[in-house]
Amino acid sequence: MMRKHPDVIEKGKTIDLSDLESDFLVMAQKRWYNFFYVILAVMLPIGPPMAFGESLSNSIFVCFFFRYIFQLNLTWLVNSAAHLYGTKPYHK
Repeated sequence: MMRKHPDVIEKGKTIDLSDLESDFLVMAQKRWYNFFYVILAVMLPIGPPMAFGESLSNSIFVCFFFRYIFQLNLTWLVNSAAHLYGTKPYHK
């Protein structure tokens, strides 16, 4: 959330990324990211409710709202499970 220091920007320009730029899958993912995002994260979740007669606004609300809530709960579950079942070396 902060601007990069000018030294960091200069050093970042010197990093050799030729191995990544020569990889077909990496560059295809970079090139087609927005297209696949729209298809997989927007159209695919909205499609099934609309196919069963739901309106566009309801489909958008249900898919995005519940996906967001589900995503947050899974994130918190992982954190809680890690604290509950993980090893705690700081306790004797």
